[in-house]
Parts: sequence; structure tokens; C-alpha cells
Amino acid sequence: MKYNLFISIASSNTTTDAVTLYIFMVLSVLPLLFSISLYRNNSPGAMKFYMRVSASPNAQRLFAYLLVLLVIAYHFAYYSAFPYDFGIMFSTVILFYFLSNNRTLKLIETIRNSKRWLAITYLLTLITAACPHGLPAATTLAYFLVATCHFPSNKTNLVSHQARLSYDNENDFIEAYFK
Repeated sequence: MKYNLFISIASSNTTTDAVTLYIFMVLSVLPLLFSISLYRNNSPGAMKFYMRVSASPNAQRLFAYLLVLLVIAYHFAYYSAFPYDFGIMFSTVILFYFLSNNRTLKLIETIRNSKRWLAITYLLTLITAACPHGLPAATTLAYFLVATCHFPSNKTNLVSHQARLSYDNENDFIEAYFK
């Protein structure tokens, strides 16, 4: 039975399978690339993003929707690359929780404001990655952790123009944003 399964998987390799594997690999590395390139970045585009996310609840909801879209794209790519792996079922539970925007934002804010919950989530991600069939759940949690780290802290709620002017320079704002 196992031999027939491996033969059918090996014989079904086509160019579309290679493309889906490449898409899967890119989406797997994306949380690492986001965290390397965007964390504490003080370029004009990043500053505009930080200001909008910290000032507008609509931008925060868009932030959560983009997180859900990336996780859904990862799930599609993972299933296309590995259709016989049942590990995606575990991360689908996490994905269904993310589909509610209010729950996602509340969970992001809770983990963002508590170092204890952040450490627990990091450890859960690492433990899940070490388990067999845990890669989809670990990558989903990694996307969530990157989004949590790039979410504004409650020290940077910019609701008025006066609050925006209270920072002396961009570096002070970035320090408050990622604190």
C-alpha cells in the first residue's frame, strides 16, 4: 500500500507540481522575510504604514484581513504541494479562528501586550514545527507571530494630529511602536 502511494506521487510530478512547490516554498519563507525586512524599518513607506495602522481601526482590520489572506494562500499552496498530508487539518482549526476579524485583533492585542503570552506562542510554534505533520500549523503560527510583532503597541495610539506631533523624530515613534 505504501509503495503504491509513493509510486503514484512520484509518477504524477509535472511542471504544475514544480510550480506549486515553488509557491509553497516562497510562502513558507515569507514570515522570515517579512520580519527581517520590515521590523524597525524607518523608510518613508514603512513610516506611513506604521502611522496608518496605529491611527486607524480600519487599517488594523485590513492588517488582520491581510494576515488571513496570507494564511489561506499558504494553505492552498500546502495542499497543492502535499495533498495526502493530514497535517493541514490542525492548522485549519487555527485558520477558522482567524476568519473572525474581531477575535483575531483581540488575540493579537492580547499577545502583543503580554510578554508571557508571546513567549508561550513562540514555544508552541517551535514545538509544533518539531512534530510530525506540524509544519502547516507551525507556519500558520509563524505568520501570526510576525503579524503580532508588527502590530502597534498600545503606547502609539495616534487618534489626533496633536498626538502625532508629540514624537520628536521618527526613531522615537518607531521605539514606541515596537515597544
